[in-house]
Amino acid sequence: MVLASPDGWVFSLYEWQEAITAVPRWQLEEYSFGVEQDGCLLAVVPLHHVPSLRQLHSSGFGGSGPVLGANLGHKQRARVLAAIRDHISELALKLDAERLHMSLSPVTRRSLSNRWGVNPLVLEGFDDRSSHTKVVDLSLSEDRLWSDLSASARQSIRKAQSSGYTARRCEWQVMLDAYYETHCENYRRTQVDPHPREYFEGIASLVAPLGHSVLWVGFSPENLPVAFHNSARLGPGGMYHTGCSRTAHLASGVNYLLMWESLIDAKREGLGYYEVGEIFPRASAGKEFGLSTMKSKFGGDIHRTFRGEFLFDLPQESDAQAAARDAESASGRSGSTGAGTSGSAGGSTRAGLFRAKLALVASKIWRLLKSLIAGKGRLPKVEHR
Repeated sequence: MVLASPDGWVFSLYEWQEAITAVPRWQLEEYSFGVEQDGCLLAVVPLHHVPSLRQLHSSGFGGSGPVLGANLGHKQRARVLAAIRDHISELALKLDAERLHMSLSPVTRRSLSNRWGVNPLVLEGFDDRSSHTKVVDLSLSEDRLWSDLSASARQSIRKAQSSGYTARRCEWQVMLDAYYETHCENYRRTQVDPHPREYFEGIASLVAPLGHSVLWVGFSPENLPVAFHNSARLGPGGMYHTGCSRTAHLASGVNYLLMWESLIDAKREGLGYYEVGEIFPRASAGKEFGLSTMKSKFGGDIHRTFRGEFLFDLPQESDAQAAARDAESASGRSGSTGAGTSGSAGGSTRAGLFRAKLALVASKIWRLLKSLIAGKGRLPKVEHR
């Protein structure tokens, strides 16, 4: 489903959901579900509950949204989206969630064909929280891509090469320890808490083996790994996902070399677009200005990353009810295993044809999705419950 859908992206994959829910510190509760009609899977929705924030996220770490079948007509698509809205609204009421966050990659087929730049989440009742990002068109020749780099970027790449730095595509599992050591140094240098190691272990063991997470490593003249560039890739698009470098090598130009090599590698593998990263057009100073300046040195055009926030109209509770809820929540946390809650999708849709089902119990829908990712062909029937 994810691979075939125009909405498909790395953060919608079954393996991605497995990776992020395995991070204890994030305490993500799994509520991903699918929508089916007559035994055929029509859509999947990665979804996680973050109890401490009273929020639902698609997905819990890394943006996603509804992933709809490629062959749905306009009316059928509208009915499926209605079923998704109904089910998430019921979940929000059940979980006492105040907000829902979704975001859509700018390099999916759906986003790339969005001619007028209208955020589709707005049409579903979301408040627009979109941002801007730089995307490079990889259909251009390598010579043209090189000439589109800024003069300072080309100079930095040449500087790294002439100083003996090299860049190589490496296996994630082999480089995991070196990556995480560098990540921790990088984050502490900027006074930010490092991500949990389990996060990168999940990328290395679940996502990278499928080819959807590709690691380029920068080596010093002494052949030591000193910088990393991790790209997410699926369908027509790739993106600079994560990266880090040793403090002593920041001025070497190796990070520019890695960006360039990852861009060209993606082109040679047949990708059409590469997201360099978020920019902030109105920034004139500070961190956001620095990020915008750096990300703009690799050419490309400005695209929108569609984001949306939905505020649920939850019934008001009395002070006594709020106190009882807080007490119950505290009691649940003390005895909780941290696992997600499951259940079936109650309620009917406007056409009465669709029903959404949580995939956690027996993971039937996600197993179906996994079989599709493995390339097993057409949809088998989904067992009714």
